[in-house]
Amino acid sequence: MKKRPETKTTVKKIKQNLDVALLKPTATGAEIGALADTLREEGFRYICVNSVHTATAAGRLKGSSVGVVACVGFPFGAVRTS
Repeated sequence: MKKRPETKTTVKKIKQNLDVALLKPTATGAEIGALADTLREEGFRYICVNSVHTATAAGRLKGSSVGVVACVGFPFGAVRTS
């Protein structure tokens, strides 16, 4: 039987496949910015924010490998109406 090559799972590899969400309706721009900084430093893959915070997160993460996921209206309907 042919032996498969060993794959090594590391914390870094796991983080590169995870998203972190801050979706509470009372989240502030400062909280989003602080989380974005942490995710950039730690090497996570995505930040999930309410759509009202998309520009803040994207601006803070510009040039990094962290993507921004805009959760539209989830779960509290926290979206701009205009």
